[in-house]
Amino acid sequence: MAYEPKGPAPLCPDCDNTGWKEITRPDGVKAMTRCVGCTYLAWKRGAAPGVPTEEMTSVLDTFEEAVGNQDAIKHARLFIEGIHPGLYLWGGVGTGKTRLACSILNDLVKRGQMVRFKRVPELLMQLQAGVDDDEPASPYNQALHVPVLVLDDVGANQGTDFARRMLQTIYDGRLDRGLRTIWTSNLNLDQLAEFLNDERLASRIIGECKVVQLTGKDWRLRKRKRKATSTSKETAPPQPTRERDWHGRED
Repeated sequence: MAYEPKGPAPLCPDCDNTGWKEITRPDGVKAMTRCVGCTYLAWKRGAAPGVPTEEMTSVLDTFEEAVGNQDAIKHARLFIEGIHPGLYLWGGVGTGKTRLACSILNDLVKRGQMVRFKRVPELLMQLQAGVDDDEPASPYNQALHVPVLVLDDVGANQGTDFARRMLQTIYDGRLDRGLRTIWTSNLNLDQLAEFLNDERLASRIIGECKVVQLTGKDWRLRKRKRKATSTSKETAPPQPTRERDWHGRED
């Protein structure tokens, strides 16, 4: 049975998801401007809001399969079809966790769903600074209310009480609203619990998410080597040719 979120997708309170809102200029004249709090621009270009620039075109159909990621790709497709309420993608550095998560979001955007990508270290810095906490389009409210959210790189230098409390609060709030979450991490759930010195978040994740490990070599290093090899072939000077006389002998 497909997972059904509770309630309708939230609208941007400033522009009702039109991408435009009315402002009053310093001279008192009213004008229209882009709304930076909604997903309009990202939807227009077919990429999920917040995804890294290099992942704006990533989709599952072009995701390179290997022995260490086939199971993860299978469950990514099940998530897109609404089978899984959540995913926890973990594995070593460069195994493709972030790219897979972004591919899922971009595919969902093309289906008209509202999504958002958040790097956990950056989100926690914004929350700790108290960036517009009361605004509907604040980082906290975006993380709490968007129907599908990727929380990328959890466990990367965030082992503080504040990090634990905020991640637990956001995740509990999302579960209460029936919203879906994808986590990526270099840590398995036992390591995450040890890192945060608390088992509650890991316990909630394992109870609600499909936990999938990605293995294999670092895709970034492989990509860099391929690029370097391709560039060296393109820039290699032509090999000199030796002239031959009319008998076919080399000079």
